Amino acid sequence: MLKQTRSLRELLDFEKLKNLFETYHKATGLNVALYSSAGEEQLLVRGDDCICGLVGDRSVCINKLVYSGAKSAELAKPYIYQTACGLIMCITPVAVDGDAVGFIAIGPVILWDKEDFFIDEFVQLCESVGVDTANPSFDPNSIKHVDCETMTGLADMLTIMVDYMVEKENAIRSERAEREKAAEELKARFELVSPSAKNYTYRRYPLELEKELITHVQLGDKQKARSLINDLLTEILLFADGDLNIIKAKLYELMAFFSRSAVESGAEIKSLTEIVKKSSKLLLENIDYLDICRTTLDILD
Repeated sequence: MLKQTRSLRELLDFEKLKNLFETYHKATGLNVALYSSAGEEQLLVRGDDCICGLVGDRSVCINKLVYSGAKSAELAKPYIYQTACGLIMCITPVAVDGDAVGFIAIGPVILWDKEDFFIDEFVQLCESVGVDTANPSFDPNSIKHVDCETMTGLADMLTIMVDYMVEKENAIRSERAEREKAAEELKARFELVSPSAKNYTYRRYPLELEKELITHVQLGDKQKARSLINDLLTEILLFADGDLNIIKAKLYELMAFFSRSAVESGAEIKSLTEIVKKSSKLLLENIDYLDICRTTLDILD
């Protein structure tokens, strides 16, 4: 089933996808493009000599594209179809949670040897869709010849790579959503506790809780570490009597412990550059408690 609940830019990392398309184009010689479920072009990598760039009436091409995309979604696999110019394209769905939200098309190619009669018929078909066949860029001999089995295999290969990318992006976005939710919950705790923090007698710093957290960070136990960081942030809040400067200083110190623990557990020092950059955000003057929670959870992950 074709469904466009979110834009493809919300679902995919276009910078990574462009790199994938460019590498795929160099390796196979095939043009590759991403379309929305409505046939709107989202990302395109193709050669300068591609016949598609010379088509004047794009409506026919788009109609064939959308119809074939729907068929590929229905079959849940690549679908080979003939273009208005008589060439061959292969289209495959981009699926999220079982629903096709767009598709990727590769080609055009021919699946048979070029003959004189093909050239004549091809020129006529091109002219029928507004191609200026007198244009120096129009060269029927530049069209790539691929057999049907290879074409299907190349489409399958691209599908596997894109499906993996969608899965990874979904996982990353899910992680971000979880961190955002956790940060909001911690902010709610802050707003609840902070006004009355001064009513507490002196509290010792939760050193044992901090040690337990670092232990689970070293063990790679993300679920337990997340649970402990929530408790620790609340304890630090109470320890600091709601003073953001004290909270920031203690959490900056804690992030240093995280970095050192990572190194002791085998991480390369150069891989911690991003953690150091994010930790420095904790000391900014204009950072509020919600941003502190977000940054801390991000560094923890």
